[in-house]
Amino acid sequence: RPVTVAARPDAGAQPDEQVLDARVGQRSADRDADDALFGDAAEQAWVAYRAPLFCAAESDNG
Repeated sequence: RPVTVAARPDAGAQPDEQVLDARVGQRSADRDADDALFGDAAEQAWVAYRAPLFCAAESDNG
């Protein structure tokens, strides 16, 4: 006899939204953890390091 598969209560578009929400939540949690570990100083150092590279790339595109 054929096996019947019960439809999950979250069938449809909802699971994708739940997965997406979970990913976004994880990302912001990771960011919070980074802030707790490194703080603003590391972020400012990264911005200071990246800014000249970005400006150089922009001027190369000229």
